[in-house]
Order: sequence, then C-alpha cells, then structure tokens
Amino acid sequence: MDIEISFEAKSEERFQDRIDILLFNKKTQQLRFYEAKHYSNSELWAAEGTSPRVVSQIQRYEQQIQEEGKDILSEYCQYIRIVNDVFNCDLPKPGGLDKEVTLLVFGYDRDQQRGRMQRLLLDDGSLAGVQYYTIGNVSAVNIDNMWKAGKCG
Repeated sequence: MDIEISFEAKSEERFQDRIDILLFNKKTQQLRFYEAKHYSNSELWAAEGTSPRVVSQIQRYEQQIQEEGKDILSEYCQYIRIVNDVFNCDLPKPGGLDKEVTLLVFGYDRDQQRGRMQRLLLDDGSLAGVQYYTIGNVSAVNIDNMWKAGKCG
C-alpha cells in the first residue's frame, strides 16, 4: 500500500522515523508495517548473543504505532477514500493496525542463510520478540506468504 512511511520522531536525536513498507490485507482489512534490510546491512549484525541495532529501531517504530495508532489508521482510511475516488475502485477501509513491525531480511544466498544468518541472527536470540520474514531473492516474494509467514524471534 505504501513505501517509506514517515513519522515525526519522538526522540530529539532525529527528525523523522521512516518505516520501509506498509501492506494492506484486503480480506482482514489490516495494515502491517515492515522494516526491510538487505543481508549486507550492518544494522542487522551484532556480537553473538546481543541485539543488533535493527531491534531498537523496530521497537521505536512499534512505540510510534502504539501511541499514534488511531491517527495512523484514520489517515490511511482517508488515503483509501482518495484512492477509491481518483482511481474509481472499491478498496475496503482499513479496520485495524498490526502493532508489531515485521523485519524483512532479503538478499542472501543459501550458504549465507545456513551460516551467518542462521547462527548470528536467527538461532542466538538476537531477534528476541521481533517478528521477521526472510527471503533470499526479494523478486520472488509472494505477498500472501510474506503476510502469513512472520516468525517471532
């Protein structure tokens, strides 16, 4: 539904928080945010047994969604109304907002998945409490699978 969603940051250290992707499930009328990271992004990696920077980033986004959820949902209802008017379509209004941001990790091969990613990101507890979805070749993403397959670290 949207990319590079920008919220005014709650912290004085930054002006904006930007979440990469917003999906809309028309069947359930739910919105869900995704933070996308390429396998090579340094924000995914930390010393074994410690949380990478992406975890605090996602927690910050989830706090924004928790605090501003009503307004976010209202704005996207307005967005859908405009899309329906402009494009003469009949999308349903969003009825809910997933409070958890899902981490999308992409751009790796099988060796990287079975090695570094499995050992230092998925198996060691680095993503504790974070919902995630991984896919090597992002062009092969099936949105339905991406929606259903979020796993919690």
